[in-house]
Amino acid sequence: MNKEQARSKLKAFLRDKVLSFSIVNYSNGEWVADCNEIPAIITGGMGNDITEMDALMRDAILAAAGVDAEYAFEILKFVGYKVPT
Repeated sequence: MNKEQARSKLKAFLRDKVLSFSIVNYSNGEWVADCNEIPAIITGGMGNDITEMDALMRDAILAAAGVDAEYAFEILKFVGYKVPT
């Protein structure tokens, strides 16, 4: 799969949805991120490194879409982190 095929497959999967995640942090350092728009997309890890969280969320999205993870940073755009009020 090349980058354009990956982009096309992801676009067909998302159907113009913008995805957001709800992140729950636990006292032991574990975190779980659930996609608000597609509940089957879930990931998690340890620590609070936003770069690692971002990478794992991208991987989860691409895995759900059936797209190679090697294109994660080329075809998915991270638009920010918002702390819930």
